[in-house]
Amino acid sequence: MIECFGRPRAWRYTTRSEWSTDGESTWMRLAKFALCNRLSVRELMALFALDPEHAGGLGLLQADAWDLPSLVSVLGTAASTLHRGFLGGPRTVSSQCWTQLRYCDSCLAVGFHAAWFQWRVIERCPLHDTALCTGCTRCGASIPYALGTDMASSPLACVACGAQWVDRLLRPAGTCTPLSGGAARLMARWERYAGRALARERETPTPRLNGRFTAPHPPAATPWVHVLTLMNRHYDAPPPYCTAELLACGRGFTPHSTLAVPCGNDLAPPTKRDLRWPHFDGLFRACEVQVLQMRHDLLGERLDRAPRLRRRLLANSLAAPEHWLDPRTAAALGWAIAWTTATGTLAAGRDELGSPPALGLAAWLARIPLRPANMRRAPWHALVLEWLREDMVLSAWLWSRLAAFMRAKGYYVLRASISHPEELAGLRQAIPPPSGIFTSIPAKSLSAMDLSTRTSRDPPPVATLPTQPGQLYFV
Repeated sequence: MIECFGRPRAWRYTTRSEWSTDGESTWMRLAKFALCNRLSVRELMALFALDPEHAGGLGLLQADAWDLPSLVSVLGTAASTLHRGFLGGPRTVSSQCWTQLRYCDSCLAVGFHAAWFQWRVIERCPLHDTALCTGCTRCGASIPYALGTDMASSPLACVACGAQWVDRLLRPAGTCTPLSGGAARLMARWERYAGRALARERETPTPRLNGRFTAPHPPAATPWVHVLTLMNRHYDAPPPYCTAELLACGRGFTPHSTLAVPCGNDLAPPTKRDLRWPHFDGLFRACEVQVLQMRHDLLGERLDRAPRLRRRLLANSLAAPEHWLDPRTAAALGWAIAWTTATGTLAAGRDELGSPPALGLAAWLARIPLRPANMRRAPWHALVLEWLREDMVLSAWLWSRLAAFMRAKGYYVLRASISHPEELAGLRQAIPPPSGIFTSIPAKSLSAMDLSTRTSRDPPPVATLPTQPGQLYFV
């Protein structure tokens, strides 16, 4: 018997790269490779694992245990494509993913599986609108999401009952047709959206749901649903806009304001509420005044007249059917929740003393560029307040577009992470102060524009901050 561990890297294998789709999981790629070449698990481990003597199955959630150059060379796939077949490092996936295969029955039947199906917050396949499954399609036996004896001895088949999961590969001249066109683009959009949302969540692990810096209360009878789960339940495609993409096509957005800007070291006098939050300084208080004023301009007294709506939104994880509220109110609520907190915006009996600070604003301030060493404090504060007004109006425009998208899908998801203020602040990191990120062009009122008729490729409209209470930022 010929010992296979000494095979050179140039050894030719049958790979059938034309059977695979960009964004396909490493589990599916290796299962097809094992089916074509019929190698033992030891041979597969020697070929692809950094530690060939690894005991048990080698997990496919993260890439740190795999010889990526060997995978690229043998499978004939670009490194960037292979990386999309994994989900991240050990800390990333320790509790966020399933360790057994989670699949769409219709996708598996045609030889496709997406790695992002393994995220626990994903419940259904958006392409076929069916719930994701675990276990064998016939007997329900567990399918490890790993390279192990099961994959080597019975690739794309059940070890327990022998069921073949991709029948078309067993036919004469059998083949797989990869996803293409709209189906491939839809899967790629969900992959990017889920990856970006979960990556940002890992970067900011502090809980935002209760709007507090203290320990959260004991879990309620109905815990809040993850924002990606809500998206996956109610939308066939994720929101087509993110802050960076909209800004990339809308550099001509220039907010202007005639609001008075406090300037100096004492930006805002202390209040009774500041005794509860002594770690927020005068700049934060001055910025919060602007945020709360805009929240009042957007919402007015509408929430005070609709206590039932407030309770239903909080009980429903900030999600609502489109008949609960109009797009203008939905956009205003999304903006207010993102810049302040859900509890501060929706809780009954809101008052200055009892409400938490504007945590969305705090995140925005934490991400803006640092003050240059040669800039004095007073002009720096004035510049920050100018940036704040620009980003508040731009955020309002973003939420108006999101509300229009959500209304068309029949469901509003008003969670701060969909369009958070800190994303706008993060985009300023590459811009040296005191330069802004917007160009100077003539401004006209946002209230005169019809955003609902604009396309996703249109640049954002120019806007002016309202100077009268109740004047709307949305149309």
